[in-house]
Amino acid sequence: MYSYSLSVSYLYHVIRKIQFIIKKLIIVTSFRLLIVWKIKKTASQITDEENKKKYSLQELINQIEADALQDSGFTALVDENYRTPLAADIEAILQDPVTVLLNLSIKTSVKNYVVNILNTNTTTDLLVLNQTIQNDNFITTSEKNILSDVINLQSIHIQNSDGNDDDWNTRKIVSYVQGYTISPANAVLNVMIIKVIEKEN
Repeated sequence: MYSYSLSVSYLYHVIRKIQFIIKKLIIVTSFRLLIVWKIKKTASQITDEENKKKYSLQELINQIEADALQDSGFTALVDENYRTPLAADIEAILQDPVTVLLNLSIKTSVKNYVVNILNTNTTTDLLVLNQTIQNDNFITTSEKNILSDVINLQSIHIQNSDGNDDDWNTRKIVSYVQGYTISPANAVLNVMIIKVIEKEN
């Protein structure tokens, strides 16, 4: 089990440290909208009373969501399908992302592509795989968009832009795919949640 007993001051310390990383997280949505979003609050805005508060996983999720909803780039992705992520879903991804991926209600071929992307270790091979995906007539445009986003995330990982190991990278990518089955905003928020938890562990 992962520990989520984060003070507010430490939470924002973590968030500020990864703001530069988040700026690199450019995500192509199903509407082909390029967005870059970040959390804007600073520790100076937090009262001494708030500093004493400890977060459960759901409270942590709610806090990250509240900050994200202050960003116009993020809110542009929010649609009628968006919902607040559940702690149980995030915990499942943390514990066993592969099982979460296998249990998603998406085509087996899409799941296989995600696994292939995760097992691809060079940007050149990712480009080849992306071309294969785009030429696949048995998956939809929306599914191709999701896989393009996953390729972008894997490319960032390969280039060591985020400094994360393979296990955390897998969690981020699976969280993105899981979130996208709900809405593009859920996909983006899931990645942010995983990144904050990663910095704590």
